[in-house]
Parts: sequence; structure tokens; C-alpha cells
Amino acid sequence: MKNKILAKKDLPKFISKLVKEYDFFAPVKKEEGILFSKIDKADEICLSYSNTKNSVKEFLLPQSEELFRFVKKGNSNEITDLKRKKRQSLLFGVRPCDGKAIAMLDKVFLENITDSYYKSRRKNTLIIGMACNEPGQTCFCTSVEGGPFSIEGLDALFVELEEKHLIIPVTKQCEKLFVHLDNASQEDIKEAEELKKNAEKRLKPVFEIKDINKKLHGMFESPIWDEIHEKCIKCGICTYLCPACYCFDIQDETIGEKGCRVRNWDSCMFPKFTSHVSGHNPRATQKERWRQRIMHKFDYLKTNVGDYGCVGCGRCVEYCPVNLDIRKTLKDILESK
Repeated sequence: MKNKILAKKDLPKFISKLVKEYDFFAPVKKEEGILFSKIDKADEICLSYSNTKNSVKEFLLPQSEELFRFVKKGNSNEITDLKRKKRQSLLFGVRPCDGKAIAMLDKVFLENITDSYYKSRRKNTLIIGMACNEPGQTCFCTSVEGGPFSIEGLDALFVELEEKHLIIPVTKQCEKLFVHLDNASQEDIKEAEELKKNAEKRLKPVFEIKDINKKLHGMFESPIWDEIHEKCIKCGICTYLCPACYCFDIQDETIGEKGCRVRNWDSCMFPKFTSHVSGHNPRATQKERWRQRIMHKFDYLKTNVGDYGCVGCGRCVEYCPVNLDIRKTLKDILESK
């Protein structure tokens, strides 16, 4: 597939056409910050951002989702599947770290056991990324096997040049959107490569993460867990904003004989996350919860699906109310005896 070029002045017209064809989501400036939101007009998009406050996982794994409805009939229940929308969605302006998170979620929800709800959304969603020419201060994607120009998990990547966008098509499904555009010149490609080099210079790895999963194998009873959790106030914002966290709870909500089954996001940082009906809680304190969070992201997932459960987006660092920094946590673990 050939790289394409789109002049910046032509971007609004290009977007306006796609808005008519897709449910179109992009970064939008709001009172709470830059958020991924559905747009109706091209001028709603904000491209002056380091990263959005929310990640795009909520469009594939909604924070709250009704799975099906049921009515009690004698000793059994009559199940009604819900109609799902068939119109395709397009996520535009996704940073490469979030794209890498989607690639990891695909392995969790589509391999071995398939989650039909996730699969349906994923099949109907195109993801166009925007390279990070100027990574934020809390970004550390290159420390966790990512990169500011990575195409993993994306259908195409835009690179903002001085007066135009270089477009790198990744999948055939997305390539059709760009067939009418001019091919990129060697000068355009060279300009993009320079931007990539400069971005990577600003993102030199802050630790050597290779084989951290093997080190964590022997650290379940390490005294380091007594220190790591001390500042945590159990708010769970790190897990809710994380593009790679996917823990959920399932509840049946009923009124009389009718009800629905609902899936809601949950967090391993919450005290009741592993609370048993008996009252026993195998992760009774924040020490055990933080150990589970680190073990899951950097040992269990790496061992089971080949990816870390962290993509270095930096949201948990930027928005933690007590300034807990997972980069320091990982450095402490890697340097511990």
C-alpha cells in the first residue's frame, strides 16, 4: 500500500465526507479537557493535543453495557437479545499508544474465548491514528515496547507535516478511503522520518523492561509491595483511564419478573473487587491489590498473550490525585535485589 498526502486545508472537506458515512469520533475540546467524542462537523475536532483524557477503549468495551434482557416464565427465563447498531464507526486521531492497547485487547477478547459483543464492535470500527510529533511529559511508550509512530492496532496512521498530512494505510479496509489522494513523495516520507527520529529522542526509555515478567515470577512475597501501595487512596482513576485495563463486573438488574444483564467496568484497586459472598477477601489490603495490578500487567499478560498491559500513555501518571508514578514503581522493581 502506498503512502498518501492530504493538504491541511483539505482535511475539513475530507472529514466532512466521512462524517456522513460513519459514526465519527475524534478528539474534542470540552470543559473537562480533550475527550474522544462523536462529532457531526469537521470543525469540532481539536488536533492540538498531547493525548485525550479518555481512551478509545470505551467505544469497543463500553463503561456500562446491557447484554440481554429476560422475563421469568415459570421455572425458566425467556431471553431477548438486543438489536445492535450496524452502522460503522470511525475513530480518528487515536494516538499510537491507544492503538497498541487495542491490539492487546483484541488478543484478550478475540483469541481463545471470543467475546461476541466486543467482536461485533471491533468488526464495525475503523481506527485512524495520529502520530505523536511532540510526546507529552508523562508519556513513556518506548519503555514498554511501543513508539510514537507505531501502527500496531491501527487501520491507518496520519503524520502531521508542515503543510500537509502524510497518510500511512495499514489495512485494506482503510486504504479505500485514500485512493483518490496523491501519492506521497520521497521528500514527504523523509520529512516524516525526521519527525519520528525527533519524537523518539524525546522518549528515550526510562527503564529496561525486557524480562520483567521473569523477575516478577519470584517476587510474590517480596517486601517491596509493602512500600509501593502506601500513597494509594483506592480511587481507581488509574484503571478507568488506562486504555489497556479491562476488568468488569456483571450484574442482573430486575424489576418484578423482568430484568436485564449488564456489564460494567470494575477496578482491581477497589476493596470489593475480589470480596467473596462469605466475607473473605483474598486481596484484603491495597498491598495485595497493587501487587495484582503490577503482576497482571507485566507478568501474567506478557506470559499469556505476549503483550504488556501498559502502553506508556501516561494517563495514570498525569491524573493520579496523589502523584503515584508507575514509572518509578517499575524502576524500583527492576532495581530491587
